Amino acid sequence: MYEALKQKYQKNFVTKEQLIRYVSLGKITKEQYERIVEEHKMS
Repeated sequence: MYEALKQKYQKNFVTKEQLIRYVSLGKITKEQYERIVEEHKMS
């Protein structure tokens, strides 16, 4: 799930708000969320 969401976020198919929802549902961890967002900022 993490890799799929990471790719979708990089392509702007998923928003930060949607990622936060996935965290609340237990699909990804808060650390994974932060990694996705940080990696996108660096690219």
